[in-house]
Amino acid sequence: MSVSLLANAKINLFLDLGGVLMNGYHGIWTVMQSVGIADRITVELADSGISVSCTDCKIPTGEKNIAFKAASLFLDHIGSTQGVHIEIEKNIPSQAGLGGGSADAAGTLLALNRLFGEPLTKQQLCKLAFRCGADVPFCLDGGMQLCQNMGEVIAPMPSLKDVHIVVAKPQAGVSTAEAYAAYDSAVWVRRADREQFLYFSATGNTPEILRRCFNIFEQFIEVPGRADIKSVMRKFNAKAACMSGSGSAIYGIFVDRQTAEDCAEQLKAIAPEVFVCMPCENGIIFE
Repeated sequence: MSVSLLANAKINLFLDLGGVLMNGYHGIWTVMQSVGIADRITVELADSGISVSCTDCKIPTGEKNIAFKAASLFLDHIGSTQGVHIEIEKNIPSQAGLGGGSADAAGTLLALNRLFGEPLTKQQLCKLAFRCGADVPFCLDGGMQLCQNMGEVIAPMPSLKDVHIVVAKPQAGVSTAEAYAAYDSAVWVRRADREQFLYFSATGNTPEILRRCFNIFEQFIEVPGRADIKSVMRKFNAKAACMSGSGSAIYGIFVDRQTAEDCAEQLKAIAPEVFVCMPCENGIIFE
């Protein structure tokens, strides 16, 4: 018996950091949007153990894989010794700030819950998701949501409408740990207006949202190729051009498909991975 699904990537339309929490981690304040770049996850019951296979040889397939961790937490929680095999067709670039690993973990949790007859409530799944990683609770539902604290405090909002998104990943990836270290060592930090962004997000005012896209990490992380990618996006009149997460992927948002495709075609000369996609109202889509 198996379940297959698509696990969508995300972009951060707004990303800010707060102070250090009692657990030693920084609080986050971010608005994320699911986009149509997806890994295909197939979860199949097996005789024993947990195994993971992946089409990207750079992704670990043992206990360090976040989907493996999600499966282990789920099986422990329901008290099952059932074996599970997870197959990941990797399409979301890694070390890109697009939440690929988080999407895989969320997809694994939902697939297992379906395979076992829905033993866990949404709230229980969210708790397990939070133990996997900060972006995993968002990926369970996806769409557009405000995520705070460690990512587990979530408020849904209307998804972006009538836009087309170009995502370009430079050759270099970015370590999340190094990104936070750079933030911690900064002497001065520029902030953006959260309240204005939240107001326009909650009311679904797409033009005003796009005018205010912001990523605090762009002040501290030097990604080779980022400036050139943004320059091309602006040449094609992108309404927003911003880095996602801790990088290194850059997204540009356009009002029509043809312009987005023309921009993507030019970006292929300077970025190894370029995608044209649209906003999605779900993080996980069962096939």
